[in-house]
Amino acid sequence: MHTHRIYRSLNNGFITVVLFLFLVVLNPVSAEITIGIIGDQLGVKGPVNSEQFNKNLKAAYQAMARGVAALNNAGEMDTVLHVGDLIESTQSDSQVRTDFRHAAEILDKLSSQSRPKWYLTPGDHDVNPLEWVPNSLDRSKERLFKSVYKAVNPRVEKHLYYSFDIKGYHFVALYSQEHLRTDPRWGNVYFAKISDAQLEWLEKDLANADTGKGVIVFTHQPLWYNWGSWRRVHELLARYNTKVVVAGHYHYDQSDFNLDRIQYRVVGATGGSIKTATARAGGWWHVSRLTISDNGSVSWELIPVNPPDRTDPIYKNRFTNRYDMDRIQALDLNLGNAARQLAKQKVAVKDGHLVGPDGREPAELTLAQFGNPTDEDVFMTIRVKTPGHYAIKSGRFTPGLCDGTSTMQACRIKPGANIIISNNSMVSAKCDQYSPDFSCCRMDAPFWKGTLAYVGNGSPKAGDTVVLTLRMVYDSKTGNGEMVIWRDIPIEVVAVP
Repeated sequence: MHTHRIYRSLNNGFITVVLFLFLVVLNPVSAEITIGIIGDQLGVKGPVNSEQFNKNLKAAYQAMARGVAALNNAGEMDTVLHVGDLIESTQSDSQVRTDFRHAAEILDKLSSQSRPKWYLTPGDHDVNPLEWVPNSLDRSKERLFKSVYKAVNPRVEKHLYYSFDIKGYHFVALYSQEHLRTDPRWGNVYFAKISDAQLEWLEKDLANADTGKGVIVFTHQPLWYNWGSWRRVHELLARYNTKVVVAGHYHYDQSDFNLDRIQYRVVGATGGSIKTATARAGGWWHVSRLTISDNGSVSWELIPVNPPDRTDPIYKNRFTNRYDMDRIQALDLNLGNAARQLAKQKVAVKDGHLVGPDGREPAELTLAQFGNPTDEDVFMTIRVKTPGHYAIKSGRFTPGLCDGTSTMQACRIKPGANIIISNNSMVSAKCDQYSPDFSCCRMDAPFWKGTLAYVGNGSPKAGDTVVLTLRMVYDSKTGNGEMVIWRDIPIEVVAVP
């Protein structure tokens, strides 16, 4: 009897094991993973704590809330990554804590499966000190951020780089802000790098991790722009089946490159300030879904966050490439230079007529230092944004800068015309003669000069604001279609003194 019971027990166990294996074969555990990604909320326009700043910060968190809803509606997610700039560190400590609590409440509404539901890598706006000193030693705001975030994620107790595993994939949060107040593009680029200590930690972490399915790295600043310092990080990641390295910071989406089977990508802002441009040129808020399938292939879905005119289907699964975004960045810098020039200019009212600030007719506007900072043919227009009361009556581009016939408000600017320095951090136009202290520039022939006229009923009034729109367009050579960016520039109408 005893022997019979043992036999029956073994037989039942064998049947159970066989049945389990049979079910596993029929229904294998999926190795696919889906990851939500949220971009920057800060920075926003306006001096910190100003009315403009507070209004834009409120709008940024509202955009993030819509991004959370969009991710939830898009389907199941295993986890969500936030690439940083969630709060503004240069506010008071109490306001930082308040904003973090508010932001965390929004993020806690995510329907992701992981615990915590979301992971964050700090950005410059999260940790930078008040004083702008490159490689600052003031870690007070960094300590404040760590104190508020560790309640959500205890992994940052020791330092702000960490790792975790989900569904067999290894995630690494690299801390790009170790050298405070530095930047791989707009600051002291040589300090924008991973420290020896963090690299040593990363080497040990990867050596001890199960990286068979893949490694996903997220960070804030795209430190690979300083390739000389990043190279050693890349070479280490390439040894461990790294699938993706994703960053934020630039406030526009960008496909950088694929190297050693690693995808380098930059996601755009989810509420932070963006360019006045079409979606394909960086003028939209979005969130992203990253999926790595059972066979190891990587796919992306970029989901718009309430951009009413940004419905181009190209952005469902495709980033804009760096070729175009570098050129759009240069055009944006160029338009910023134009805005600073034109915003200083005024037109005046005298005896019911529009005149120059000296009281003489006509009311002229001059765009002196401007041109085409790219190697593309760029079509430019200068127009009054809301015609009806004011209009450009006459205008002229300096001969030789336009390719073909120009009108008083439109010019196809030749590649490189009138520009002496151009990159994705700085654009400088030609200057014919500097002042002795190099503080200003005189142009023998300005890029454009035009006359503003009043064309409405009645008379112009002091206190009016005329908004000029400068628009620049080129046709992408890489399949992105028209790349369009513009800038609205206010011109003040004053009374003649």
